Amino acid sequence: MFIVHGGWSSWSNFTSCSATCNGGSQTRSRNCSNPIPRHGGRTCAGQQLQTAQCNLQTPPVDGMWSAWSEYSQCTVTCGGGAMQRTRECSDPTPTHGGRPCEG
Repeated sequence: MFIVHGGWSSWSNFTSCSATCNGGSQTRSRNCSNPIPRHGGRTCAGQQLQTAQCNLQTPPVDGMWSAWSEYSQCTVTCGGGAMQRTRECSDPTPTHGGRPCEG
């Protein structure tokens, strides 16, 4: 009989990311089986599991229109004028590649 020290197997593939955006984590593993320690041999040194961050990008936010403002005063006091009101693309403002407001 002779002493056989343990050796690590290859790393497995990483698991799926725990989140699709804003950061998640994924893990992979390996086993102390290449070879298995025998006859008093040492087990493998180091980590069996490895964790990595994934999908760190921030998701796009599409713009939405704010509520309409109050109407302005009429441009004339008699005989057909105009009044205005406005709204802004700020509820929310498009960010991270999101689409601007339409219409």
